[in-house]
Amino acid sequence: MVKKCKECKKFCKVCVDEFSCNECVDGKVLKKDECVDECGVGYVEVDGICKKCTGSLCAECTIADQNTCTNCKEPKVLKDNQCTDQCGLGFYADENRHCKKCD
Repeated sequence: MVKKCKECKKFCKVCVDEFSCNECVDGKVLKKDECVDECGVGYVEVDGICKKCTGSLCAECTIADQNTCTNCKEPKVLKDNQCTDQCGLGFYADENRHCKKCD
């Protein structure tokens, strides 16, 4: 019986089989077994792998803690690293929808 090697998916550097990618070529990141240019909304890149932000309303989160939001999905605003509907009394939303304390 002759076995043949199969190629990895496009832009995949290390794979288990032709359907699953474990590591991407330089310049690409791994997201759900695919090598892509960037992780996109709701994900953060950690060591070349896209990790989903655990806060469901996060557009972006920190590398150290995927539950700590740095930007929110519209129309939510960011207050104390969490996404919420409003900034609340004594705060306003800046152009990035981050809550700032009123002067």
